[in-house]
Amino acid sequence: MTPAAGRVTARRPVTESRAAGAVSVLLAVVLLGGIVGCGDRSSASPNAGPGSGSDRTPLAVVLPRRGELALVDPRRGVVSRIKVGASPWGVAVAGDRAYVSAARHVAVVDVRRARVIARVRYADGPGRVELGEYRAGGMGVAVAPDGRRVYIGVNTGNGPGRLEVLDARRLKMVGGARIGERPFDVLAAEDGRSVFTVDHDSYGVTAVDTRTLGSRFLPVAPLGRGAFDKLNYGALDEAGRLLLPINGEILATLDPRSGRVTTRRMRSRVHQAGVALSRGRLLTVGAESLEGGSPNLSIYDLATGRERIVPLDRPHEEIAVDAEGAVAYLSGGYTRGGWAGITAVTLGSGRVREIHLDDEPLGIALSRARRP
Repeated sequence: MTPAAGRVTARRPVTESRAAGAVSVLLAVVLLGGIVGCGDRSSASPNAGPGSGSDRTPLAVVLPRRGELALVDPRRGVVSRIKVGASPWGVAVAGDRAYVSAARHVAVVDVRRARVIARVRYADGPGRVELGEYRAGGMGVAVAPDGRRVYIGVNTGNGPGRLEVLDARRLKMVGGARIGERPFDVLAAEDGRSVFTVDHDSYGVTAVDTRTLGSRFLPVAPLGRGAFDKLNYGALDEAGRLLLPINGEILATLDPRSGRVTTRRMRSRVHQAGVALSRGRLLTVGAESLEGGSPNLSIYDLATGRERIVPLDRPHEEIAVDAEGAVAYLSGGYTRGGWAGITAVTLGSGRVREIHLDDEPLGIALSRARRP
């Protein structure tokens, strides 16, 4: 029997590879008015204290098999569903809009009204729509800091990918650039001048000039080119460097100006996926263990190298963090075989709670975000 949405499930305590302080995570503020919830209202919140803003933070969650963007209340479960198109992958939120990278188009969603306002086709979209991480179509997605452009990494399925550029005002594609293969993630620089694609099968990153749409490939393969030694997702630090964890073994830092890659050791020893950064700490969720252990959430202090590890019972793909920096929400739709739900981890205590859904969620974000 499937547990009810919002049910609290006990999990193992947090372990530490080295001592670490409290975690602050990506700030975001969300308010969805007029949406009626469903599910168990009496479920315990994953936060440290009752009635805080964290347990009211709606999430925008991509459900690939259902072709939907679901708005999820962490206490009540799914509160609204929006059909966005076949085989969606990622979601990025800016203001009242969510941009969802479906296989053949980007769906533009009015979050407050819970409806699609446009479906804009890619210039180089797939002929055949499939599911899974090898399918052709839109993958990583990011919004420019000023909100005027949206960048979608498209896997063409037959070699180099393409970065498609959406004009968010006119709701039309206005250009593109050649990138690497299977762009799991897209990152927009704070200065608005560059956008980066994390190219999984190319073992590197493509840097794109947002003015000229010229691109250059930057190799990142400190562990070589083994089956699991690829980049998945990344984050940009305040200096504009890319932070790219690999397998819980290496944190690669790429300076896109010089192309230089430096590395530091990590201890979580899992095939890592989703990444979030805030105030000097990098959160990375992992799936299969490399040494027969459990999946986990790594909390890595960039200043000290200290790493806290929260063991998990299930694999996950992406991360969103509540407005107070207290709870990380991990999507269960891991691309190599996941589960139908979200795990909420209270970062201070390591408490773990599961929110069960009716599909395996992949992309996840707060339903309205702002810069930290």
